[in-house]
Amino acid sequence: MRYNSLADMPQHLREKVTRQIIKEGREAEFGLTGIANTGKKSKYKNRITYVGEVRFDSEREAERYQVLMIRLGAGEIERLKLQPEFTITESYMLPDGRRVKAQRYRADFSYVVKNTGEYVVEDVKTEGTKTQVFINKAKLLYEKYGIVVALVE
Repeated sequence: MRYNSLADMPQHLREKVTRQIIKEGREAEFGLTGIANTGKKSKYKNRITYVGEVRFDSEREAERYQVLMIRLGAGEIERLKLQPEFTITESYMLPDGRRVKAQRYRADFSYVVKNTGEYVVEDVKTEGTKTQVFINKAKLLYEKYGIVVALVE
């Protein structure tokens, strides 16, 4: 069967073709320009990785996504979300009229374990990416919502 675009393909085929396009360095031909390789050096030496058309900031994050998709397909977990965002402090106005922006925490994944109903929030981190900012935001997330961030190393 012949397809007119990546969007017309079934998911499993689209993922296979996208990986091949990136491997061959032909992103521009398919509208993926400027995403796969920006030419900038990464602060943490991570590589942007694709699983199908989904972009991940690191290979570890993409690998974890594939594991979670297998668990989702097997019925072990449900309501898988990518990049869930939580507001940990609301915005407010200072007496002089300036606005202080809300502080948010964006995790890598969240899902519900089907058997127990446990809500899990995960963040893929290496030793170098466990910054003080991350640690503080994780503490605030626990304080406000009672959610403990599960680290995937």
